[in-house]
Amino acid sequence: MSKHRYETVMFQELDWDGLGKRVAGGRIAFSVDVAKDDFYAALMSGPQTLEALVKWVHPEETRALIGCVSRLAQVAQVEVVMEPSGTYGDALRWQMIQSGLGVWPIAPKRVHDAAEVYDGVPSLHDAKAAYLIGRLHWEGVSQPWREAGAARRALLAQASLVELYKARHQAGANRLEAQLSRHWPEVLRVLGCKSITLARLLVEYGDAAHAAGDEARALMRRSGRSVLRAERIEAVLASARTTLGVPCVEAERCLVQELAGDVVQTAKRLHACERELARLVADDATVARLSEVV
Repeated sequence: MSKHRYETVMFQELDWDGLGKRVAGGRIAFSVDVAKDDFYAALMSGPQTLEALVKWVHPEETRALIGCVSRLAQVAQVEVVMEPSGTYGDALRWQMIQSGLGVWPIAPKRVHDAAEVYDGVPSLHDAKAAYLIGRLHWEGVSQPWREAGAARRALLAQASLVELYKARHQAGANRLEAQLSRHWPEVLRVLGCKSITLARLLVEYGDAAHAAGDEARALMRRSGRSVLRAERIEAVLASARTTLGVPCVEAERCLVQELAGDVVQTAKRLHACERELARLVADDATVARLSEVV
């Protein structure tokens, strides 16, 4: 690549017909650097032969861009090469495949590691990344893309839901713990901020002053069932009567009730998502075997 200059043109300005004549009957890599909006691609007919660097705005111009690449594929073997990181390139990859074009992924680390190899400059920008992806593809480090089946995609989506609700549950428990540290710190030593029994107690009563009676004892027995020992229930009640915490004003008590309600509801949703994930894992023989090891 002469002087290693990464000059780029908008894809509409490229002479696609002239390019088709130059590469007719051969292979050409269309290597894409994925971004949120401004996509870059290198068109390379050999490991060191850069035909053009183009860019376009995704998704507004992507359909027209795919049309140009599809026309090129009528006279040459076009191989689309992309980094599989994130989700920003998924729509482009899907549309390329639907247009009958083959797609090859390149590991992002390979591109990062190659930043200084070919031009002696360690920096990595969009146009250069597109060139490196194409060159690495020509050197044989890529593999054809294998599209995940519907069952595997459902499993991955469900795993993402589990992670979402885990994060929400942890964040909610942290907010509740902060309030209890001010108003009822002793109860955290007995049950802990993630205790559903404690959250249910706080939804009902809100603060230590209202949670020191027989009704609170009965609620904890129902919630904790056989798992929550009687001495721990009594310890909660004793701490409610003797707490060093700052007494709640009514607005603070309502805040604690809302935070506790969020913990309860998020925990319910998390458990439901985990059960569904377990069901999906059991239906996938490969993942089920891996889950046993993990």
